[in-house]
Amino acid sequence: MSTLTTSPCWKTNFSQIIQQRNEEESKPFQSLVQQYENLCNELRKTKKQHQTTKEKLNSIQVEYEHYKEEYSKLKTTNSPGVPSPSGVSSARVKELEEKVYCLQEELTSAFRAKVESAQSLLDLNNEVKRLKTQEQEQKLQYEKLVIELENLKETNRGLEEKLQKKESAIELLKGERDTLLSELREKDKQVEQLTEENKKMVERVVDQKQKQVDAMNQVNELYKSFMQQKQQLQLLQAKYKTGSVDLTGVDVVGAVSSPSQEEKPEKKNENAFFSFLDKIRNVGNTTQSSSSSSNLPTSMNISTVSSSSNEQNKILITPPKTIVSKQTIDTQINGIDFSDDTHSVAIACSDKTIRIFNSKSGSFSNVLHGSTDSVIKVKFSLVGQLALGACADSICRIWNLGNDRVKHTLTGHTKKIYGADFSPDAKKVVTGAHDRTIKFWELQFGTCEKTLLTCKSSVNDVEVSRGGDVVASAHFDSAIRLWDMRTYKSIAEIERAHDGQQVTSVSFSKDGTKLLSNGKDNLLNIYDTRMSNRVLDSLKHPDYKNTIVYNKACFSPCGEYCASGGTNGKIFIWSLTPTSTKAMGSSCLVVNGHSTSATGVVWNPDGSQIASCGLDKTLLIFE
Repeated sequence: MSTLTTSPCWKTNFSQIIQQRNEEESKPFQSLVQQYENLCNELRKTKKQHQTTKEKLNSIQVEYEHYKEEYSKLKTTNSPGVPSPSGVSSARVKELEEKVYCLQEELTSAFRAKVESAQSLLDLNNEVKRLKTQEQEQKLQYEKLVIELENLKETNRGLEEKLQKKESAIELLKGERDTLLSELREKDKQVEQLTEENKKMVERVVDQKQKQVDAMNQVNELYKSFMQQKQQLQLLQAKYKTGSVDLTGVDVVGAVSSPSQEEKPEKKNENAFFSFLDKIRNVGNTTQSSSSSSNLPTSMNISTVSSSSNEQNKILITPPKTIVSKQTIDTQINGIDFSDDTHSVAIACSDKTIRIFNSKSGSFSNVLHGSTDSVIKVKFSLVGQLALGACADSICRIWNLGNDRVKHTLTGHTKKIYGADFSPDAKKVVTGAHDRTIKFWELQFGTCEKTLLTCKSSVNDVEVSRGGDVVASAHFDSAIRLWDMRTYKSIAEIERAHDGQQVTSVSFSKDGTKLLSNGKDNLLNIYDTRMSNRVLDSLKHPDYKNTIVYNKACFSPCGEYCASGGTNGKIFIWSLTPTSTKAMGSSCLVVNGHSTSATGVVWNPDGSQIASCGLDKTLLIFE
């Protein structure tokens, strides 16, 4: 509608522009035409004056010839032998001579005026020719302008036709727009309703999932309780067979009646339940016999570290910086760990294997198979000869290093597992994945004891303290979260630990008083776990860059150093001992290592070696 109302204005503006252009371009022509008319008038006057002068000259010439003839006659009369004229004739001669002289003067003036008139006429002719030429050029330009004007008029007519079509199309589009707007309003209302319904559905799904998790945790507790009672029953039955104990009057859940007695319905249900639990337990080749379970330590108190051991661990260690072994394999290496025996190094590989390297012999001693996808993290247990692998197929597997076979297959995550660790007594495992959950596993029966849905963000790493009471998790949302290993509750949360960038790893010091975090902001932060996780220092170096989401940094066993690998393949070792001239973390040793990004660094338990791995498919041992 607005386009229709502005159409006359547009035509008026176009007409005014054409008129203004005509006025501006016709001004030079007007002065030229006026000048040409003036010259023509002057030329006519000059021609007329020339004609008058010419006529006057002709009359003078005639008169001059007449007097000249008369003078000749008089002169002939006065010649010798001819009688002299009278006094009248002599006076007449003088008068005629004076007239002749005057006539000659007039003739000379007339000739001079004629010459000037001719020159002026010539100049005027030249000017007329120039003006004619200029007029021709102006005419040609005028014709071009006329043609251009006609073209513009034709274009204008075409544009007016298009404008009319556009205006009609706009009217149609306006109607369609109004219709679409009304439909859009209806859709917005539907979206609001669907959003509200979706919100309710999400709340219901979350609530239902939480109920399922709680139910699963209850089932795991019930299963654990039944298995313990079953073991007690087996133990009592074994003692009963040897005659060392009397079962008379003993009521044990799951006990089997003597063949002579009729089995009660509730006993049948209990036996069926035990059979069902055994089937669940046997899924994924996770069967664990009572004899293998008995091999695990029954009790271990490592929740505290003695002061004497702390003093022994405070021995100053010189940072390793010389490469003593370089092993290149045919696949990418994602993670690395040193065993407690100080000479076995495990690497997590993208070819679905874990390889064990013996630093004493300088060769690979074992290859652990069983994963169906890349292994991202690897970890040795402190006891029990076990190794775990956090895999990209959402499964954490536990290998028995005595026979290189999978002992437990821990299934339950829905996305890649990036972090996993043993408890110090090797009875539990903690896993963290990109499905935003942290799971606590009990290895006696290979079951999940607890699933935490409150970690809020994808998990890049988890680590259990040496005391076994705290679990630290590194997250995608730049947070570090601490959990109680016994109650599974949150202890503390450090938000924006790395200025909004991902936290790629967390590591406890050996005495558990410090926590080291590595982040994508190219910083390593050290926190005091005894003082509300206060930041003790932020370590940096101009050449240190971290771009791998699972890049692992670590403390030295003595706690005086920390190390991490950079994107440039170099290994950076910071000194954490302040001096009188240098602050904590200001001294950094840079060691050349990999050709591409390093993915993990780990310290030998006795501090004599550092092992690192990288995307260049190499394992390096520094000494």
